[in-house]
Amino acid sequence: MPQSVVAHREHTKPDRACLAQIGETLRRHPHNRTWSQLTRYAASIKTARELQVLEPAGYLRLSVVHDYFSHFNISLVTQQGLPGGATTDTNFLTGAPVNATVPTPELIAALTTYINLLNKYSYINGEWNLPNPVPEDLLLPWGEFMVQHNITALATLVYTINQGQGDILSLPALYVLRQLPLTAIQGLSSGFLTAPIGVQTLYDRALIELGDSVFLNATITHIDRSNPSDISICLTTTSSSSSPITIHAKTLLLTLPPTLPNLSPFLDLTPLETSLFSQFSSSAYYNALLTNTGLPPNKTYRNLNPSLPFSLPSLPAIYETGSTAAPGITGLLYGAPSSHPLTDEEVKADILATLARLRRAAGGDEGYVGEPEFVGFNNHAPNCLAVSADVIRDGFYTELKGLQGRLNTFWSGATWASDNSGAIWEFTEDVILPRVVEAVRGGGK
Repeated sequence: MPQSVVAHREHTKPDRACLAQIGETLRRHPHNRTWSQLTRYAASIKTARELQVLEPAGYLRLSVVHDYFSHFNISLVTQQGLPGGATTDTNFLTGAPVNATVPTPELIAALTTYINLLNKYSYINGEWNLPNPVPEDLLLPWGEFMVQHNITALATLVYTINQGQGDILSLPALYVLRQLPLTAIQGLSSGFLTAPIGVQTLYDRALIELGDSVFLNATITHIDRSNPSDISICLTTTSSSSSPITIHAKTLLLTLPPTLPNLSPFLDLTPLETSLFSQFSSSAYYNALLTNTGLPPNKTYRNLNPSLPFSLPSLPAIYETGSTAAPGITGLLYGAPSSHPLTDEEVKADILATLARLRRAAGGDEGYVGEPEFVGFNNHAPNCLAVSADVIRDGFYTELKGLQGRLNTFWSGATWASDNSGAIWEFTEDVILPRVVEAVRGGGK
């Protein structure tokens, strides 16, 4: 693989020509990378299971990404820019178009400042290694942070790329910066890595390699860590002929979101784990595919509201919706903040009501027959686990980081690294696996 295709751990600052290219790309194609990938998932309904792997339109250009796909003999190509059809910024409450174009020079200036901030706070990436005290700048709500640093020209860009973070304007800036690192900014110019044969193939081939070591559709009933050198994991599978299974292990690696509802049914949490995990709030993120929406083909709608700060709409709402690579299939992405939890049925009802408004505004009601039908729907909650600025200020992430290795238990995933597959793989390989190996050899705590 040529050096130009794979970015290693050290990343350089884009030059001005690169920034100009990014600015022009974003001006012409303001929709986000996640949307582009969703359209590819819809190319064939028989591959709808890939809808559950909600990955951006490309992977970050990291060595670990290339290594992982190469191990399973899966070719990667570079996807330049932000592919997709025409995008119309629209107020989803009224169906009226919105002019949200930001002049390219303003985008370049804001991107330059943003990159300088990423370099200034480079320690926010990877494992939580925050200084004490945490800079107050990082604890500002994202909306105030943008004003403070004169980067409001990036408001709609960050909102669309960082979908799933809930009420992003109120979120401590630390989380937003961490979710949009320098490697992602560089990818807007140099491109992202994609697998033409599909993401699901990666997991299919990993399953073949792991063989009987994998228990699919299993339910973990209990994990006993009373003896950290002999952890027992009890589970059942959906196979009617299968008896309960007990696995004995020297170490335990957990990668699910560390919330009490997720963990307490099977894990005897320590008082410290309970205290830390109970402080998390989370947002909700959904993706869906529908037929018979009556919306125009070859068009994408992005939800903005010019009457609100930075034209960002209130959630819960659809982020964006539009046609996909599959004829007659409409895709969409939907978000809800932690302050407004919804049932799946409530989300679906809001989706249908919103699509009806867009259809009427586009003149699609004439001759329209029937109702939209969901052919795919996934709830990715809990998403973007976060705590308040006061909790961060009091040393939350120092304590959270200290959980690694306690009772020979290790943690990985978006909460510990970043909500991006490449970043999670890099964190797991570089930070977690060496510690797991040491613990297996007798160096645990």
